[in-house]
Amino acid sequence: MQDISSDRKLTDEALVEILRLIPLGLASLFPLSESTASPTPILTLLPTSPSTSFPLLLLQLAVPPSTPLVVLPTPRLLTKALQSTSHPQPKLVVIHASLAADVIEQVWEDCGSDVGVLIVGDPGKEQDRVVQDAEKKGMLVKYWEDVWTGAEASKKVMPGTLIQPSQSLHS
Repeated sequence: MQDISSDRKLTDEALVEILRLIPLGLASLFPLSESTASPTPILTLLPTSPSTSFPLLLLQLAVPPSTPLVVLPTPRLLTKALQSTSHPQPKLVVIHASLAADVIEQVWEDCGSDVGVLIVGDPGKEQDRVVQDAEKKGMLVKYWEDVWTGAEASKKVMPGTLIQPSQSLHS
């Protein structure tokens, strides 16, 4: 998926298709068990920039109500958000590539392999060494571009996944 610049138009049909594919792709990439008793939040650490605005908007529109999107304004709040017992533990952290090394290490220290990481803003996969090191530890780390590949590979809903495709968009 290429970045959408301000001079490109996105049709309603294309947006609906993208919003249908995101939950499929996330479910395919992050088959983490879902607690039926409580919501399973997704934490995001995405600085405001042209490369992160569109993915953040798509995540906000695509995730179902059972998967609240929690936007952290700073990485300093990550440990508290991951370790707090006052809310369900997140099962996915969405980060910008510039934060990859530090955040992946922090997620590993706080949660081990219980939490997946999705990297946004690295189409050239320059963080591949960091990703490989994390995978050697048992962590599940993927790139934003992999969401589309996962969505195409997933033709049906997989039971027991973090995100289930919703039947309708939030109204």
